Amino acid sequence: MEMECPQTNTELMPPLKTEALEKASSKLNELAVLPHVVFKVLEASTSETAPAAAVEKSIIVDPGFSTKILQQANSAGYGIPKRVTSIREAILYLGFRAVRNLAMTVGTFDLFVGKTDKESLRRRGWWRSSVDTAICAKWLAHALKKASPDDAYTCGLLHLIGLTLMDRLYPSGFEDAQSLSNQKGVSIGAAQRELYGFHYGDYIEVVATKWQFPAELAGALNVLEAPREPDKLRAITTFASLCADLAATGVQLEASELAKVFPAWTCENLEISEQMLPTIVHECMSALNAAQMHLAG
Repeated sequence: MEMECPQTNTELMPPLKTEALEKASSKLNELAVLPHVVFKVLEASTSETAPAAAVEKSIIVDPGFSTKILQQANSAGYGIPKRVTSIREAILYLGFRAVRNLAMTVGTFDLFVGKTDKESLRRRGWWRSSVDTAICAKWLAHALKKASPDDAYTCGLLHLIGLTLMDRLYPSGFEDAQSLSNQKGVSIGAAQRELYGFHYGDYIEVVATKWQFPAELAGALNVLEAPREPDKLRAITTFASLCADLAATGVQLEASELAKVFPAWTCENLEISEQMLPTIVHECMSALNAAQMHLAG
């Protein structure tokens, strides 16, 4: 995934055409969407005081999904002291938010599968970027104590779904946007907005609202726009996506160059000074590298 900073230059981004975005979102039912069981898990796990039985019931209706949840819960990454053999145990050991994250991870992967090898190749790249961003976001939320680490992980994992949904909505759309991006020297998001009147950040924000995601999660997914009001969760998601992109490129930047990569509003929302920025980025990338090595092992 190429590095894509939130846009503020209105010369590159014509005004949002609300009717175009609404028309596109009305076609959502024609696209692959999150499995019904994911919605049930989201609904049941919204409150930490909800009965565990309600969350369990939302999962066990789908045997295949239940199997995947158990496989994930028993992976080395969660460090559970004993083998988990039931969904109820997974919920008790992991907690509602972690189970919700597992449900999201398991349930969203199919959205990144293409019909052709070319589609699948680029969508796998987007999925990899999504997972890396989720890891970075969770670390940032924990380190900075500005948002729930589990909510941050969810936002990182889902922030590129708008890209893959638009890829399905407009079969040649990504190539068209890529061509325009190269031609004009603008980002993919800016090119999409010129072509369609909106970009993938706009789209996932509207789609997530239609999917009845909590408002704070839906708003935090649009990493291409600075929020109108302070939004720490969007700032974390945006900052994390840029960290993941930097890590993927392997480029080492000086402190002065880093300040140009990370939008001022993200640092202001997260209270990261220019002096702190190199350390935060370095530690975030170190956490990502450690997580990647753990997963590979």
